[in-house]
Amino acid sequence: MKKIIITESQYRKLFLKEAIRNDFNSQEFNSITKFSKMYKYCVEHLGRRLGKGSSRAAFQINDNAVIKVALNEKGVAQNRAESDWYLTEHYSYIFPKLYYEDENDRYIISEHIIPLTRPLFKKTVGIEFNRYCEFLKSVYDEYSRKRWKMGDMSNDEVVELVNNNEWLMEIYNYMTDFNPPCGDMLRRTHYGLVNRDGTPNVVLMDY
Repeated sequence: MKKIIITESQYRKLFLKEAIRNDFNSQEFNSITKFSKMYKYCVEHLGRRLGKGSSRAAFQINDNAVIKVALNEKGVAQNRAESDWYLTEHYSYIFPKLYYEDENDRYIISEHIIPLTRPLFKKTVGIEFNRYCEFLKSVYDEYSRKRWKMGDMSNDEVVELVNNNEWLMEIYNYMTDFNPPCGDMLRRTHYGLVNRDGTPNVVLMDY
């Protein structure tokens, strides 16, 4: 059964009306069975890729959406994990939106993310990235089972930040609910910027 986050008509609109090149045919693309040919089709009809790893490649569809195409079975598994996480544990404010998932997880369509600089982080979130990292480490110390202390913030400082910042509140909830590894979250490259109804929003790059 196909999982659809947007309607079929909206899906067709993404490709046929807003695509970088209007010769991308969604039906033709869906009929392709080989990973290499799917990748080649995207190169030919969507232009230069945004990025490529060992298992997936990403291409921009329009200003707000990208397609992540599996290059092998590992890429299929990554697409499935990303879509399953979105559908079951959706933190819409701090993670990229998922628009569409292929029934075989060969590709997904998700929110387009642009790189994030430290000045953009401060302007969007409201605090310096270094201070944000101290916030993360202090929350991690409080809820992890590790025996060392990394953060220097007091509980009062953490509570004040959370009470006055909706984005930090959702980060706090995510960390306390799942206790994710703190290391990746301390790297600025782990974050990006999305455009939501004309308003910039910082998101975590990886579920």
